Amino acid sequence: MKVELPAKYAHIFEDVPHIFRSVEIRGDKAIVELALGFSVKRTALNMQPKEFRDFYDSIKVSEGRKTLKFSEVTLEPTKTAGLYFRIPATALALIKEAAKLSNESLSEYCLKTILARTVEELKSYAESQASKGATHGG
Repeated sequence: MKVELPAKYAHIFEDVPHIFRSVEIRGDKAIVELALGFSVKRTALNMQPKEFRDFYDSIKVSEGRKTLKFSEVTLEPTKTAGLYFRIPATALALIKEAAKLSNESLSEYCLKTILARTVEELKSYAESQASKGATHGG
């Protein structure tokens, strides 16, 4: 998902690990590419309601969508790719039950579960690479 917003707001993505984002400043605009969804609350930005609404209005999203609920902006990538695999019927029954308990559709539950593991693995890999660089004088 590609997000364009005023450059003065680019700092809000600083806590997103580098492997999940890229930020490019072009004049007074920031172009941010995000691999995953992102949300930010008005209180986290210390903004007044009107300023926060102006912030929301300044965001342009391609290959995704933006929403404003209460005092939170959410950016979500468009789901255009499919992933298909076969599993034992007993495993499917367990996954369906877990999805039901989480109040999520089966596909949302599976996506969130897979992404949680993916984020964990990629963060761990990035941290190990960073520590190798620090150890080897890089």
